[in-house]
Amino acid sequence: MRLTNIGGTTTYTDYTYSALNNGPAFITSPVNNGTLTGSSATFQWRASATATAYWIDVGSAAGGNQFYQSGSLPTTTLSATVNALPVNGSTVYVTLYSLISGSWVSNAYTYTAYNNAANKGVITTPAPSSTLTGSSVSFTWTAGTGATAYWIDAGSVAGGSQYYQSGNLGNVLTKTVTGLPTDGSAVYVTLYSLVSGTWLSNAYTYTAYNVAGAGGVITTPAPASTLTGSSVTFNWTAGAGASAYWLDVGSTAGGNQIYQSGNLGNVLTVTVNGLPTDGSPVYVTLYSLIGGVWSGNAYTYTALNASGGLAVIQSPTPSSTLSGNAATFTWSADTNASAYWLDIGSAPGGNQYYQSGNLGNVLTTSVYTLPADSSTIYVTLYSYVGGQWLSNAYTYVSGP
Repeated sequence: MRLTNIGGTTTYTDYTYSALNNGPAFITSPVNNGTLTGSSATFQWRASATATAYWIDVGSAAGGNQFYQSGSLPTTTLSATVNALPVNGSTVYVTLYSLISGSWVSNAYTYTAYNNAANKGVITTPAPSSTLTGSSVSFTWTAGTGATAYWIDAGSVAGGSQYYQSGNLGNVLTKTVTGLPTDGSAVYVTLYSLVSGTWLSNAYTYTAYNVAGAGGVITTPAPASTLTGSSVTFNWTAGAGASAYWLDVGSTAGGNQIYQSGNLGNVLTVTVNGLPTDGSPVYVTLYSLIGGVWSGNAYTYTALNASGGLAVIQSPTPSSTLSGNAATFTWSADTNASAYWLDIGSAPGGNQYYQSGNLGNVLTTSVYTLPADSSTIYVTLYSYVGGQWLSNAYTYVSGP
């Protein structure tokens, strides 16, 4: 302090001096352990009387330089502006080096990055990670404290806009997004907020509405199974969003060459006649009327192979000579057959000598009316499969 007497009045003058810093330079601003104010910050330091150069690093880990590395700075430089700092509230590590007597001596500092999350809009509905309710969905978000406008994109990849791109919406807080898929796939939504001239984003992932899952689902016959005959009853569960059903059956995928039900209303079953019995593929499509649109679930079945396992006579040996006018015929079982029938005649397919009628599931019958005259006799064994009689034919010689 200095005292001065001027015209009989004493005045006081204060002076402030800084002690000479003989140690390494140290940061004076921003204050250590403080919170940064944005993605850019200017770091200032107190000079070192013994240093011949400075160097500052800024990183995401102690001693790191992922965000910034100044390189060697002259002693006339006492500040450095660092851009591209994180704005997510993470920890930022700053190291200030001083070159003293040929060695780099450091002081370390820790800061909290600016957190701009509060400045961005946040989607509230639909709930993030939820399943969407259709191809058109209204998105609503909270206001960002620093946001002046918003923009919403929807795409098939993160950050994409293949399905929808709103453009600048101004300061509205809701938007209906159209053209969304309805196949249960992932939908990526990005909400942008315009903050201080920069578009900042929040990203979300949703599951697309699955229109096929809202339709009826066939339960019997079991999908991909083998049908049991030429007439089959199909049953299905009710679709949560369906108001009517329609069943097509064809020989090609999506076809209706074999059967077309037309609009069945809200029934959950239909019997299809005229199905093939040759082991071929059968294509069934169950359509559900959802929101005025027919949506199909497709199934593939295998037709009954009616001739693939027909019963076969085992004795007497086919083409052999019988003895007398009596014989007992025995045959193998057909896994698809529910009954058998045996005819014997003097001509192919004839029954002049014997007609058993429906034998049920027995595998043998005895005949006592054979001619016993060395003539040729014709035997036909029928198997009842899938609602129809199918046959295997044999010849024998009637013995004396």
